[in-house]
Amino acid sequence: MANLLVIESWVRSVGLILPRKLRALGHRYTFVSRKPEHYTGWAQGAGLLASGAKPEPHPLIALADDVITAETNDAEQLIAALKPLHKERRFDGVLTCCDYYLETTALVAEALGLPGPPPSAMRVARSKHLMREACRRAGLAGPRFLATPDLDAALAFAKEVGFPVVLKAVDLCASEDVRAAHDADELRAAFAHILGPPVNIRGQTRPGVVLVEEFLRGEEFSVETCTWRGDTAVIGVTDKSLVGYPHFIESGMMHPADLRPEVARSLADCVRQALTAVGYTHGLTHTEIKLTEAGPRIIEINARMGGSYVFELVELVTGVDFFTAVIDLALDKRPAVQPRDTGITSAAVHFLLPPRGGRVVSIRGADEVRRDSDIHRLVVDDVVGKTLRAPQDNNDFMGHVIAVDRNGLGARRKAEWAVSRLDIQVE
Repeated sequence: MANLLVIESWVRSVGLILPRKLRALGHRYTFVSRKPEHYTGWAQGAGLLASGAKPEPHPLIALADDVITAETNDAEQLIAALKPLHKERRFDGVLTCCDYYLETTALVAEALGLPGPPPSAMRVARSKHLMREACRRAGLAGPRFLATPDLDAALAFAKEVGFPVVLKAVDLCASEDVRAAHDADELRAAFAHILGPPVNIRGQTRPGVVLVEEFLRGEEFSVETCTWRGDTAVIGVTDKSLVGYPHFIESGMMHPADLRPEVARSLADCVRQALTAVGYTHGLTHTEIKLTEAGPRIIEINARMGGSYVFELVELVTGVDFFTAVIDLALDKRPAVQPRDTGITSAAVHFLLPPRGGRVVSIRGADEVRRDSDIHRLVVDDVVGKTLRAPQDNNDFMGHVIAVDRNGLGARRKAEWAVSRLDIQVE
């Protein structure tokens, strides 16, 4: 079987599943991190380990053939460290499941002669303002926007297009530092907040610009795709619910979205055009898109599988295994992404969020929810007794429920029912 390099990872969700999938398929892998201790104590930090319980090593560490410490935040240094290792061990592919290392991984693949996307396409897809510019050059309709380090320029732009506007960090993910501003004061506050931290959570220097966009009204969806050697297959369309305005917190999703076939096709066609615009030729994507009165409009391109358990919803309904697809792509094999009948017609996730900031006193009702046969999984993090902030982005999830429906598109309703039965007390 194959011998792979894995460069960094998310700690939760896909980061827990990927190493197990690699081993289940018989592959070997070497894990590369600038800070392996980042993954130590993962269960405690994620609220998944009860107080006093013995910590376990992260699966990425525990299942690796070897763990290499190298400066993953500097592509040149990383490549210099990996070239002699590649000469010795002959890796068959390289991959990551963490947004912050997608471009770096593409650069490593190019330097080592391994399969992968063009680094330039990864850089454009990963940078929200560069993606906007690429789509505009290609003639795709989208919101008016400005990427700037200058507050006065942002204020002038907002005055020109009219409030509200949306401000975004160009380099972050998980809806972090994305917020609407309804007037100049809110814009000033959001602008200062987004520009504040000089580095991101992985210690990478931030670009120092803010993306200001015209506000788009409409329902939001995501389109899951797989591109191999320039051929893009659309796997499906997932709907999305947002809460916490003026923040944009993803509270839930359902696959498939309840759409007329011609509407779903229009979303898929728009995404294909956007991927062509950024030069994307190899890999999975999770593209967020709004259906406005004027038609589909791209929100963001995420050059990896959908997070927040979207990958699991799609697999439950279609049978498409995204983790096997990621590994196949790293080995330049055509992934199997043709949907098949699984007996499940819709699947939905709904996330647990604290009703407000404060100390979590109790969470009741989980046993009742788990008894329901349509509840695929309920996870409640160990947050009782902890003080949480008021929700601002997807990093504030404190658990999730996944529900399924075998006779229609009722999974969202079932997931929302499950969350409604949980009594979360905060003081």
